[in-house]
Amino acid sequence: MVYVMCAVPLPPGVISQVDRRRRGFLWAGEGAATGGQCLVAWEQVCDDKALGGLGVKDLALQNTCLLLKLIHRLHTATDSSWADWVRSNVSLATLEGEVAGGHWEVLRGLFPLFQAITTLPCPLQSLPPLSGQCSGGADWWGGANLGASPFSTSKRRTCAAE
Repeated sequence: MVYVMCAVPLPPGVISQVDRRRRGFLWAGEGAATGGQCLVAWEQVCDDKALGGLGVKDLALQNTCLLLKLIHRLHTATDSSWADWVRSNVSLATLEGEVAGGHWEVLRGLFPLFQAITTLPCPLQSLPPLSGQCSGGADWWGGANLGASPFSTSKRRTCAAE
């Protein structure tokens, strides 16, 4: 199931059915459990062990994280035919372009979260600078910083802290 979650968003109904079976196995050793058999709220079961939970994965959260990893691979993978194809059809700065469909809309919906938790490294010396000073972890997502550079095909390096 993890491989599927790496590529596509699971419908909420699928997640609830899988969670139903996981609860049933945990509390009753069967396919389903009644409310009286569940000793702890499912949200607490999904908490980390350090927080008093059992560390059972929250499938919705894991699915979101794996889809964010897919977006990350679009920006970093050098040996991926899929990423190369997407880069040729989409601006990686906005995820806007010729690719359409429900799956792509979900990835576009997650893109603001991806931008919020990542920073772009500075461009290579051979490319025109995007703008601003390069300091470790500089945020280059702002529209003004992207300028007219071909962001979707530019090669990047990690900035050294100054």
